[in-house]
Amino acid sequence: QCGGVEDYDTTSTTRTVTTARPGNFVAINTGGWSSTATWQDGRIPDGLGTITINDGVTVTLGQTLVLTDSYNLTNNGTLLINNGELVNTTTNNDLGKVKIAFNSTEQGKWSFVGVPFAQNYRLETIAPHPGSDVAVVLYDYPNGRWSNDWATINNIVPVAEGFFLWPFYYGAIIFNNDYNTDGTPDYTLNNSDITVTRDVITSTSSNPNGNWMALANPYPAKLNIAKFWQDNSSNLQGNVVYKYNTAAKQFEIKDCNNTDLFVALCEGFFVNFQSAGNDKSVVFHKAQMTSYPSEAKSKSVQNPWIEMSLVNKRDEVKF
Repeated sequence: QCGGVEDYDTTSTTRTVTTARPGNFVAINTGGWSSTATWQDGRIPDGLGTITINDGVTVTLGQTLVLTDSYNLTNNGTLLINNGELVNTTTNNDLGKVKIAFNSTEQGKWSFVGVPFAQNYRLETIAPHPGSDVAVVLYDYPNGRWSNDWATINNIVPVAEGFFLWPFYYGAIIFNNDYNTDGTPDYTLNNSDITVTRDVITSTSSNPNGNWMALANPYPAKLNIAKFWQDNSSNLQGNVVYKYNTAAKQFEIKDCNNTDLFVALCEGFFVNFQSAGNDKSVVFHKAQMTSYPSEAKSKSVQNPWIEMSLVNKRDEVKF
């Protein structure tokens, strides 16, 4: 709000005030997202404009990136999500070549994991391949228990499916979205609401292990458990989910009333269904992501910057 411009003499002066304009941010060197050395002219993306990763360049994302219609990504190189997360509010599902690092700090212990891709996932796409430095076990739904056999590189993991992974070494395990020979990705990061249905068996006196579903966070960002539960409470029981503690080597019960509880990127969890006759499916919504913005914030900004010139004959501008 302008408080007034005082006219003291006959000399006219113009002062221009410009708010932040949308920028074009180009990654020209391999490096971290927050490093000035990665970006052309040292300009780190600041939340408004177009981001481009050049061919042959790998950018490591170690923080939260929220893409909107006014802040979008063209990836001609590689985006490596390593201790970061990506929230995509746009309709652009092809974000190019994406690698996700699952950092294994517990050698020789099982981790309960999953992948945030929109397509059923071939285990051969994991680096290193299962059977060499990594062991994988899938959930056996017909019998309501974990499989007795280790999975092979030919096994397929359904969307939003949790599975056990055993690394034989310390270090990162990479989930890749491999490319086809025509340049199109085999897998895209999940960017939609999804419904997951499995052939969940019902608990009986002879087999009390029914009603369980092995799930995984289907998004490349933290999943708010309280929001997930609110959308699925009519089918599930206990008001809890079951997360695996790798260090303690056991599942732990997590109260879904805790609004701060989340499932991390690439983390799995279990839910327990109500008795027979109920719908054995769960729904995931993008809005369940912890960092998903409100509708108002995610809309395209039509006038993202303003420039105004104020004239004062005494070279003085008051606000």
